Amino acid sequence: MAAKVNVQKLKQDAAKEESAGRIDKAIALFRQVIDESPGDPKANDTWKKLGDLYARQGLNRDASDCYAKVGDFFERDGFIIKAIAVWKQIAKLDASDLKAQLKLADLYAKQNLPVEAKNQYQAVVDEYIKRGRAREAGEALKRIRDIDPTDLKVRSRLADLYLRDGDPARAVEEYIAIAEELNKKMKAEKKETAKTQTADKKEEAK
Repeated sequence: MAAKVNVQKLKQDAAKEESAGRIDKAIALFRQVIDESPGDPKANDTWKKLGDLYARQGLNRDASDCYAKVGDFFERDGFIIKAIAVWKQIAKLDASDLKAQLKLADLYAKQNLPVEAKNQYQAVVDEYIKRGRAREAGEALKRIRDIDPTDLKVRSRLADLYLRDGDPARAVEEYIAIAEELNKKMKAEKKETAKTQTADKKEEAK
């Protein structure tokens, strides 16, 4: 029977290797910590440390993978603000990683931060269009529409994308929704104008 590995000693040895500047060895030891203690409640801290070490080595993809585990942990436990901070870090490591950018937008929406979510989704949409990925751009635009159905520029852009993607039926649905929203706005403006005019007449009659 194999002797049980002392995880605490592994952590101490990893910290010593890091302090000595032997980052590769520190990474290997922290990886061993993860492997030897799958149920460790402090595994999140170890993944964060691994991410930091990979980032120091310029291994951004490996760093992002580790940070993503940390971000997912925070999200599962309901710490959305902390998850946002982690995914911001991931997005900063590789600005071209649209999955990270999209995840960040989703978290903003989940935290009920509509302005931040819309801005983030819009950045993702623009990048998808640059890359010729109209379908994915449309999916991101739908998320903006869901946040703010009254944003007619977004709905018009979504309809145009549907047309370009060969889906005229969905484009028509969006154009109808735009027309209905414009009609609502016109009625609301007329009602407000009538109210103002009535108030003015009452004031003149005094």
